[in-house]
Amino acid sequence: DVKGGTMRAGIARDAPDVHFARGFTLISDLDGTLLPAPFSNGLGHVVHPPLSAGPAFAPLVELLRAGATVVAVTGSQFGTHRARFFDVIPRELRASGRVLLAVESGARLFRGCERSGEPIEDDEFQRAAFGGRRPTLEPALVDELVALGRRGLRRFYADLLTRGPALLDGLVDDAHVRAVVLDAAAAGASSDAPVSLSQDVVPRVEVREHGAAVVFVGVPSSLGSRYFGLAPARLAALVDARPTGRLCFDCVPVGVGKAAVVRFLLERGVVVPGRALCLGDRPLGNDEGLAQWARPGAWRELPADARACVGDAERKAGAGACGPQACGPVPFISVAERD
Repeated sequence: DVKGGTMRAGIARDAPDVHFARGFTLISDLDGTLLPAPFSNGLGHVVHPPLSAGPAFAPLVELLRAGATVVAVTGSQFGTHRARFFDVIPRELRASGRVLLAVESGARLFRGCERSGEPIEDDEFQRAAFGGRRPTLEPALVDELVALGRRGLRRFYADLLTRGPALLDGLVDDAHVRAVVLDAAAAGASSDAPVSLSQDVVPRVEVREHGAAVVFVGVPSSLGSRYFGLAPARLAALVDARPTGRLCFDCVPVGVGKAAVVRFLLERGVVVPGRALCLGDRPLGNDEGLAQWARPGAWRELPADARACVGDAERKAGAGACGPQACGPVPFISVAERD
């Protein structure tokens, strides 16, 4: 199973060799990769299980105990993925400094306090990557993106009401995603999506704290570029927009990305070229910053038996049949080899 555990079987196959693990770094996306997949509890709420509820947890802890470093990089906010990823790892491993969490698509980096294991923000990363200033979107730009997202969400749900499940066929295989959008179709087509941070609200537009990002939630990622286009050239110069996760389309300030985290860790010697693996599910989407560190063309899709949940159309997209914003989920692995 790929969704909610890319490469879980490969990591868990054998106990990690201590000599191999020391100096080794695993850099991974979270949603759609290491974290268990969300599900509906049948009461109108979506449950987002923590790392400890999935098969990736035990082998990751073993890897850390053997001396490896684990870096999680997500487009989500700190609060949600602190609870789902960081806090469930044993305190002594967090205090070792070898558990890192980068959030908001690589805009902020956290590591464990050596005394308490509690997360503390890495100010050196902010200085090195962004000159000490947290990247933000200006209020007027946020307003424009909210309007753009609402138009795209409403258009998608109008199409879904007209065409029904056929709109999703061959592009969206995830049963949970199909159920969520089909249930929301009537409301999504008839009214503007609210601005909300509640994970139970679909569709919605999220405006992250201090204008860190604007996220459109409610269109399957493999269809995101069809409904959210940054046509004005001035927007494209200010905003990096990509499909993420299962139902999201992220708009972040230009210059923010997962590559900034890997570059910083390479420069600081945390990541040693040839001694790191990057895992993700969108090598041409928001995980491009993880895939790019392999030699050109050297990132590899996972074998078919390790990614049975990924549809044929999405696999073809990831093989280069579409542009960066149009690709569907394609689980991949790459070796960080470049300085």
